Amino acid sequence: LDLGRMVVPEYHRLRARDDVTIHGLLYLPHGGAGREQPPVLLAVHGGPTGQARPDFNAAHQYLLTRGIAVFDLNFRGSSGFGKSFARLNDGRLRAYEYLDMADAIEWLGRQEAVDARRVAVMGESYGGYMAMAAITRLQDYFAAGVALVGVSNWVTALEGASPQLKASDRLEYGNIDDPDDRAFFHEISPINYVANVVAPVMVLH
Repeated sequence: LDLGRMVVPEYHRLRARDDVTIHGLLYLPHGGAGREQPPVLLAVHGGPTGQARPDFNAAHQYLLTRGIAVFDLNFRGSSGFGKSFARLNDGRLRAYEYLDMADAIEWLGRQEAVDARRVAVMGESYGGYMAMAAITRLQDYFAAGVALVGVSNWVTALEGASPQLKASDRLEYGNIDDPDDRAFFHEISPINYVANVVAPVMVLH
């Protein structure tokens, strides 16, 4: 690898619509000055208590060589910013985390470093769920999406979890056997919003 060609990201903190501070790493293609604003990939990590860090990511660095910027988002619930932040998407609070993606795109549009009208979203595992939530519920923000092994239906995902996972899921997500919780999981499942999809989507299982 030619380390001289690798892009080092800029760290940014921004305010979500409910005044929560969210975080992200912005990677800009080399030679951006004086060039057309690049399109941008919004990357969403798995976990959900994972964290976007400035580590080597082959896919990100490849996209940068193709003139595509990357904004690696640490949405509410990410680790590395304290316990309170990591718990901001527990239980019923999970209904709001997908809006962090919309707020990130709106923030990018105000920075003028990228073309916030040309945005794709990509994530794996929990990030795959976030990508599908973005494409189905924030369709006006995204031109394309890639979801890798993400959850499209929370009801079937939580029902089919191993006994060990089910025990921890009750603490972080809720109880799938509770009728109110079950209705909530149904409400946030991207599968129920597929009629809204207008962008090309790649789903890999």
